[in-house]
Amino acid sequence: MNYLSHSTLKAFLYLLYGKDYLLLFDFKYLERQSIIDDIFSNNLADLFVLKNSESATKSFNFKKILDYPYDISPGIKTLKIMLLDSNKGKLFDFINDYVNYFKNDKLVNDNYCLYGASFQSSMELLKPFKNYGKKISFKISLNNKSPFAFYKNDVRFLDVLFYFLIQKYIRINIDDIYKVMHRVSEDYYEEEILMSVTIVFGKTLEEISDIEGAWISYGSDIKLNLLEHIACYKNIPYEFKSTDTKSFKLLKMLIENHGKPILIVDVYAEFDPNDKHKKEYFKEKKETIVNLIKDLKKKLKITKDKSPTVKISISGKEIFLTASKA
Repeated sequence: MNYLSHSTLKAFLYLLYGKDYLLLFDFKYLERQSIIDDIFSNNLADLFVLKNSESATKSFNFKKILDYPYDISPGIKTLKIMLLDSNKGKLFDFINDYVNYFKNDKLVNDNYCLYGASFQSSMELLKPFKNYGKKISFKISLNNKSPFAFYKNDVRFLDVLFYFLIQKYIRINIDDIYKVMHRVSEDYYEEEILMSVTIVFGKTLEEISDIEGAWISYGSDIKLNLLEHIACYKNIPYEFKSTDTKSFKLLKMLIENHGKPILIVDVYAEFDPNDKHKKEYFKEKKETIVNLIKDLKKKLKITKDKSPTVKISISGKEIFLTASKA
């Protein structure tokens, strides 16, 4: 699945949480072109009604516009996009699938950005608002590269926003879309379309950061807090001395690469980035890893678990974290 354009995400956000229709006049030519392309490339056309808006055309002076509004996409001549209430659930399902791909870094195209980087950037973006409490209001420009833009286009803020909505970290209300004029030069003003948004946090930024930014997990039974160096197996916590301990680094690698083989020499490179002798002393390195695994299973109480749900094993030159068959 490909990334959706920023303009498409803004349009879908408005259609799902604002009104059931959106005038494509409110987007610049390339942006509304992207919306149409995204809809058709993802086979979503049946969810929408695309039609001309007489009220919009009557109030618009085409003679003053070089960016001719009917020229949207081959065979498509529309100024208005509508989402029927009966199709909102289908669009939610599509967004849910899209967000899952985004969360797992499986989205592709020339606007590629990893979830982790987008999450951190988005949290920094929201930080200035935390002093206003759990309810904040801001403006999202419908036009890219605007002086009113809430975020930079190299940040996938809207993708993260949809993820927060799906996770129910936040609720959202789109209050209105309105026009403002901003001065570009001494004798030139440009019209800008802004979407007024209110977010109500179900969790604080700190709680969201703790859940999303600190914990990594495999399944529901084993997880690791990267900030507080705490591990949990079946909700029984164990605190490492620090994130620099070999046991902590080993568990982190196992969880991040669960189901995949990890070379013992690569584990040692994680222990010591200056380890230039990967192939030397392998026997001693393997013995150290065997002992670390035994110690790790003991600390996490996996050894005493009569019905373990995970298995940490070693075979040849590799180690694994897999789901237990027991």
